[in-house]
Amino acid sequence: MGPRASFLRTVLGALALACCLQAAYAGAATTPAPASVARERAPSKAGSVAQAAGAPGPSAKPKAATSPNSSSSTNGGQPKSTEGATPNATPAPTTPFPAWSGYVTTAVGAVLFALLGALAFGWRAGAAQRGAGPALLATIPLLAFLGLLAIPFAPNLGAGNWIPVEALAVALFVAGAFLGFLYGLPVIDPDAVKAAAASAGTFLRPGTKLDAVIDSIMPVLTGGVLTYAITQAAHFNTVFLRLANLPSNSSSQLLGMAILAYFTPLGFILSYSLTSTVGALAFKRAQETLVLQSDIVRAFPNLPDLPNEPTDDERAAAATIAKVPYASLRGAAEKATWARAQTILKNYPDALKAYQDAIVLDPRNAPLILDYATAIYNEPDIDDVDLVLQQVDRARSLCGPNVPPALQQRINALTAAAKLYKPGSYEDVIVLVNGWISSAVPTTPFARFYRACAFGQLYESNAPAALPNAPPFVTLPPADDAPLKALVRNDVALTLVASPDAGPANVKLVMDPGAGRTNAQDDDMQLLAADDPQLRAIAGIANVPPAPAPPHPPPPTGVVPDPATAEAGTLGAWIAANCPT
Repeated sequence: MGPRASFLRTVLGALALACCLQAAYAGAATTPAPASVARERAPSKAGSVAQAAGAPGPSAKPKAATSPNSSSSTNGGQPKSTEGATPNATPAPTTPFPAWSGYVTTAVGAVLFALLGALAFGWRAGAAQRGAGPALLATIPLLAFLGLLAIPFAPNLGAGNWIPVEALAVALFVAGAFLGFLYGLPVIDPDAVKAAAASAGTFLRPGTKLDAVIDSIMPVLTGGVLTYAITQAAHFNTVFLRLANLPSNSSSQLLGMAILAYFTPLGFILSYSLTSTVGALAFKRAQETLVLQSDIVRAFPNLPDLPNEPTDDERAAAATIAKVPYASLRGAAEKATWARAQTILKNYPDALKAYQDAIVLDPRNAPLILDYATAIYNEPDIDDVDLVLQQVDRARSLCGPNVPPALQQRINALTAAAKLYKPGSYEDVIVLVNGWISSAVPTTPFARFYRACAFGQLYESNAPAALPNAPPFVTLPPADDAPLKALVRNDVALTLVASPDAGPANVKLVMDPGAGRTNAQDDDMQLLAADDPQLRAIAGIANVPPAPAPPHPPPPTGVVPDPATAEAGTLGAWIAANCPT
């Protein structure tokens, strides 16, 4: 059995002892006092009659005689005899409650003693595994309620005297609960804190401020409680008797001890158990919520063209992180994760600002720089391809000769996507994607889509200055035209398979101007789709798109053969030799 279970067993045993004390108190306090004690307490009959008549009783000092001849007050200087009086005729009871209340309280205390004793000493071995813990916790408020219900019936308490006693009992219960809360607070594992702090992507590290405060308070508080218990506990009954306006006898003192020993452990056990179980889980969830959500956000692919739209869980996680005040973020990792969340929500201006601040804090973080370049690319209001490529080159130079495959994948994707917007760079995209497919670096769902767009620009570069009124708008030698169109169809089909969510929209965007295009430069395959019915069928385009408006892309510079100047079939042969499918 662990230290916590042993501790609870000890406290339960103490509570059982408190129930035993209550039972003993109830039985002793309702027992009539001995006759000798009763005679001492009871006033004489004559005194009672005199008091009833308004005259002083036997304990009052008689008035001095007004005349030396008065015989009604003295007899030769001696007081008159009171032989006719019958003092101590009827002893007064010690409590206004019947004796049966003591027997009932004794029985209840004995039952509670047996129940808590059984729980404390393990009569139900393995009960915790069978779910007896919640049942035990549920009985603690019931026991406290029964204790409060029994206080008004306690002996020696007159009318109204039970109210301050009830208030004292509640205060002791709350004091015990406060101590139980402090002792039951979960302790953060320092190794876990170090591991979290060492993680580059950690958004929220488990806080240790509460642990530091509790560690400072508990020794002082524990020492103060123990010191008071040792030096001042004897004065508790004095305060209690004065508060409840009770006589100073063993019965009243036993009542104070019973209340102190009953309600304080009850509050402690209830608060300690709830804090160390339910509270611990709540604290854990609170500490891990942003960490787990940051993992979801960081797992979302940060690519120039997302293959899939964010899921509901990813949007919810991003929204939760985005609500964190930016001023409260510390460190490059937290700012970068916050910026990633903003990019998922398409709040690009906020994302760019956070990325810039994060790079200032961590200027040699290549993945962070790529995140910033990707946000610039995805921001529709920014058309700065050179800045994107500049950031990509910066990230590549920080990696040195051995670029990790995952980082190289992002570099390839961002370079290919950005260069499609740089006039005359489509040849570089074709060469880049060819080498990417042939290498061990994993491709993205849009890798072949970039190559198809680049060949679409090459096809359009052969368009005549004055386009015909109807397709075909471009005429290439069959030995070049057929291999080019076959490769583009294959790349488009593979893109639709790799990205069934976002793929169709992106493919239609570069073929059909009526597919929601907002950037006039996104016409890479429009002319090719107009001339190739099979390509339109693969893309799901019913109507023939119009020819794109000039200017058209410049012709290739020689990296890729130009079908307009090279011998017929040269481009087809180059495609077969250099373009893996």
